[in-house]
Amino acid sequence: MVRKLPEDSNYIIFADNLFSSLQLVKLLKSRGFFYVGTVRENRLKGCSLKPEKVLRKEKRGATDEKVEMNSNVVAVRWYDNRKVDLISSFIGSHPMGKVKRYDKKAKETIEVDCPAVVEKYNKNMGGVDLLNSI
Repeated sequence: MVRKLPEDSNYIIFADNLFSSLQLVKLLKSRGFFYVGTVRENRLKGCSLKPEKVLRKEKRGATDEKVEMNSNVVAVRWYDNRKVDLISSFIGSHPMGKVKRYDKKAKETIEVDCPAVVEKYNKNMGGVDLLNSI
């Protein structure tokens, strides 16, 4: 699909964890495309993000981020109700935003810290998810 796009066009490609890998992000970046997507943990070999248990103890909204210096590709782990791993050559975790979530224990809506990459991914994947449901 990307082959039909002009290289060095600075398009941002959004995808889910079915397609994401460090190798893919590096390849796309070398051809002038940015990438943002969720990623499976086993495709982040060599990237030592904090385990889910550690983030759970910190608090809801806890984040860990690693940057590969050679390619400037970012891996972010965010803990909401469970961990979510993302990989990006476009944006990292900062600036941190806030999202509203329901807290079952407190039985109320609370504000939770949310990395910029998660906000960008959620904003742009809505159309993809809608298309997948057709």
